[in-house]
Amino acid sequence: MVSFLEAIILAVVQGIAEWLPVSSEGLSFLIMLNLFGKSLLPSGVSR
Repeated sequence: MVSFLEAIILAVVQGIAEWLPVSSEGLSFLIMLNLFGKSLLPSGVSR
């Protein structure tokens, strides 16, 4: 579950990334992994 503050940060990053020639969705995924230490994989799936 994403907290309210994490959702705000991700929304801001995604809004900025929309103007850049990169995938805003991929950038959000990297931020979730690196900054928040969360995995977006289902609980039964390992990396």
